[in-house]
Amino acid sequence: MKKFIFLFCLIMVAQSAYAYNVYYGNLHAHCDYSDGIGTAQHAYAYARDTALVDVQALTDHSHMLSASEYSNMRTIAAAYTQDGVFVALAGQEHGSLSTTHSGAFGHMNFYEATVVIPQYENGGTDYRYNLAGTYSWLVSHTDGILGNPLYAVFNHPYYSGGCEPDAQFHHFAYSVTGDSAMSLTEIRNGRRADNYEPEYFDVLSKGWHVGVTANQDNHEGMWGDQPNPYSGNDIYLTGILADTLTKEAILIALKDRRTFAVEVNPKSDRMAILFQCEGHWMGDVFETAADTVHFDITVWAQNDFISVELIRNGMQVDYVSPGTNYYEWHPEDDPPMGESYYFVRAQQTDGDYLWSSPIWVISTSEEWDPISAVNEDDSNGEPVLLYQQVTIKGRVTAGTGTFSSIDNYIFVQDATGGVNVVKRNSLEPSVSVGDSVTVSGTVDQSAGLTKISSPTITLEATGLGEPLPLLITTGDIESNGEIYEGLFVKVEGCSLSAGTWPDEGSDGSVTIDDGSGGCTLFIDSDTDIDGSTPPTGRFDVVGIVTQYDPTFPYWSGYRLMPRSTADILPTSGIPSAIASSSPWIFVKSPGRGKVVLEFAREIVDKHKKLTFYNVNGRKVDALTVPSGRMSLRWPGESAMRNVSSGIYFAVVDVGGERQVAKVVLIR
Repeated sequence: MKKFIFLFCLIMVAQSAYAYNVYYGNLHAHCDYSDGIGTAQHAYAYARDTALVDVQALTDHSHMLSASEYSNMRTIAAAYTQDGVFVALAGQEHGSLSTTHSGAFGHMNFYEATVVIPQYENGGTDYRYNLAGTYSWLVSHTDGILGNPLYAVFNHPYYSGGCEPDAQFHHFAYSVTGDSAMSLTEIRNGRRADNYEPEYFDVLSKGWHVGVTANQDNHEGMWGDQPNPYSGNDIYLTGILADTLTKEAILIALKDRRTFAVEVNPKSDRMAILFQCEGHWMGDVFETAADTVHFDITVWAQNDFISVELIRNGMQVDYVSPGTNYYEWHPEDDPPMGESYYFVRAQQTDGDYLWSSPIWVISTSEEWDPISAVNEDDSNGEPVLLYQQVTIKGRVTAGTGTFSSIDNYIFVQDATGGVNVVKRNSLEPSVSVGDSVTVSGTVDQSAGLTKISSPTITLEATGLGEPLPLLITTGDIESNGEIYEGLFVKVEGCSLSAGTWPDEGSDGSVTIDDGSGGCTLFIDSDTDIDGSTPPTGRFDVVGIVTQYDPTFPYWSGYRLMPRSTADILPTSGIPSAIASSSPWIFVKSPGRGKVVLEFAREIVDKHKKLTFYNVNGRKVDALTVPSGRMSLRWPGESAMRNVSSGIYFAVVDVGGERQVAKVVLIR
């Protein structure tokens, strides 16, 4: 399996500007030099011969390592390293997880230092409890292989790792020196149930330039193939792109963040990714004046992929569902001004995930304005850019002729928001849902609805497909409509609660409610909805959030506008915000990093299935709860992945019946 992947990868990248092979490593592990078992020789031999990984690091705790022990580890690592076959790294895990010792900031790994980092030095400077001092020590010391400055990895960076206010590396407080000292961060750790994807988003959002790793943190052997019992026995590995399997090349690749993180299960199913933007590899930072950047993404594995996402600055900007175990994808995006990070997240049919390291794009293009800037309002609900000229680029969500037979009255959406575009007394150019357009015009407003008037509309591409609607609630539209104005959205499981369905040829408004509070559904007579048969029972609706508020200031009158009868659908079965609790399941007050769910007495002795969905209707977790269980802590006791702060829906199925509870998770 290992040799096949190497050869396949080499073939794949042979046409690139520079060819890299894919190697798999476990960069966080212990032996009997600190609190693990087994000798260093045993660990390296097991990783090479049994686990069949290419790179194995030993990172014993620096405060437990003597100078002679670390010297021996480096000697043994050198002996077990064989170019083209196996790389053994000697490393240290430094810091403290103490919740009571002032200055404890968490743990970090670094590799091939020439000495053990001092724990106490220079008249009491305590590196173990001194994060700023540690950053400075790293950049001022070199490795013993290349003579380059050291770099480190944020290990298992959970929120309470350390002592407040220093925990979690001062909660990732940005440091220029630290950014030079830190190169990677763990997203998965084999000893813990925690999922560190929220921390990955957090550290990147705060300006750090770090790549991603997944490691096993071995303390009880099985170096390289240790399964995590908290995550369905997944094996965590770091993929490394390097030109050769040598210690020098691996250290350079880790420093340059050419890495990806994978969950491996079964053992033979090692996912891989090649990720580039305009010829720059993951881990790179580059500047461009181009309005659009192009990505080259290739993923492959033994099992099929159900999703591959391109994420910019924490938000999904594009998505595909390959359904195959090999897929090449070439998306593009218009980066906003300044620096943005992009990375890829992929998931297989068996639930395993892959994360790439980011590529940072520094855009100097000033041609496009983000729609979010066009939509920004002042304290009176009027656009900040009122009567100013703007140019936007996005995808059409409501096309020509949808809401007017006289004016070109359309809606356009980019990754930051949606906006109305109105060209009076003209239907040219005719555009359809999914078309990519450029629009230049004047920011204007009508009854609170922001629009671009007197526009020049340029058709850039056709047939790109309808964007995914944002799943929200009727209560969201009524209470927070300004947030969603102009966006293409979906509400689920709603019903008619007031009003009269309009006759053919007439506009009309009715009230719909999904259990979270009613909102206005406005039916435009230019659609085919007026005069149609009103829906009965519960149904789903997609459409555009608009506003009609003729009274200053403009902070009310938000409504949902479907585009045709095709936008009113039978309920999908994915849970809506029907209730915040139910007779069977009760949500305790949310705490940071956990939610406690308690079960009603009548189902305690029954077998229960729990499924969790996010607000976009995607399943994020599923587990069974045996009879006799009175409560559940979520997350923590589940194999949950891909969950960050936000609103989720917990669905409990018992004996063929189903009930729903809304869950608020704070990370």
